[in-house]
Amino acid sequence: MKVPLYILGFLMRFGPQHGYLLQQHIEREASDFASIRTSNLYYHLERLKKNGYVNSTVERGGKRPDRQVFEITESGREYFLELLQKAATDTFRGEYLFDASLFFFEYSDKQRLRKELDRKVEKCRSTLEHIKNHQKEVLSHIPEAFAKVAGAVFNHHIYHYEAELKWLEETLSSLEG
Repeated sequence: MKVPLYILGFLMRFGPQHGYLLQQHIEREASDFASIRTSNLYYHLERLKKNGYVNSTVERGGKRPDRQVFEITESGREYFLELLQKAATDTFRGEYLFDASLFFFEYSDKQRLRKELDRKVEKCRSTLEHIKNHQKEVLSHIPEAFAKVAGAVFNHHIYHYEAELKWLEETLSSLEG
């Protein structure tokens, strides 16, 4: 559901686009909260096309290879709104496989686990810094009408990473005691 939602959303926002430009928009504006591989993008574009949610035309241009330009259809707009509604009802379910390593701590290699926690702390800090910087960059070039809600999306992820960092630091501290 995630990939078609973002594809259709970006086609709604920016109009007809070829796959590479669509991938650039996703990477530039949504990569912190929507990991979409290029191969996945093209797979879903073809499925959306097959189902009548997007149309494509071939754009020919001089010396560069032909490319497909995708455009959302009316049924694609309706489908996008359905996906958007489903996304709005999504419920967070906090399942973290790493918790099992703590739950069964007595069987773990303690030194290795502490090193992994240290690594997670550093990764969390760098990701948090990246998202904050990316938020400033994205908010500086998107239309003002979207800036507030885009800021809320970034803040949602920032708050989660801040909570994760706090938890990691507390957990490390408790293991040292």
